[in-house]
Amino acid sequence: AGEPLELVEMPLSAEVHGVRVVGRADRIHLTGRRAQMVLEFKFSSRRELFPSHVVQVEAYGRMLEADGFRTDGLVHAVAVLPRGRDVTDGLAAEISRRAETAAAQGLSATDARAPTGAPDPIQGLTVRRVEEEAFGLWVFRHSRARAERDLGWALAYWSGKRAPEGTRSRGKCRACPFNAARLCEVSQAPPD
Repeated sequence: AGEPLELVEMPLSAEVHGVRVVGRADRIHLTGRRAQMVLEFKFSSRRELFPSHVVQVEAYGRMLEADGFRTDGLVHAVAVLPRGRDVTDGLAAEISRRAETAAAQGLSATDARAPTGAPDPIQGLTVRRVEEEAFGLWVFRHSRARAERDLGWALAYWSGKRAPEGTRSRGKCRACPFNAARLCEVSQAPPD
């Protein structure tokens, strides 16, 4: 009917690069068959944007495309909140509002500004970081070409076609099964 709708914990799936990718998006804003925003919440003691966060929201964009939604105006937002923080409807609405404001200030898929907070191998993201007491927020426009590239990078690892790459995050090293098997030569921390 073309009405605005916010879906919480929306299940999505699609075939991408010959692999069935499945996920559950924290929040998706739709207006009819047009996807407006994918909002994902991450919880960490460090307010950083990791490649896996970016690939996750990009995958949701690709899955929305595969499900017949228009994504030409889709905005991705990743909010990183402190561990243990509850996401109330009020907080989610405030973060959504701030992401919409950031997007309205001129984000574009071809913006040449350097990314902030996005470690390699994610290159060329159009990102603005909104620093607040309670959360870090990254907002960028959906780009099918970038999503295809980044999903290809992730799927190459998931399908065993490339080796894992090192991280600068001690927390990710502690939780990594590759590190736990003592197969990592560049670990930043012992495994849990």
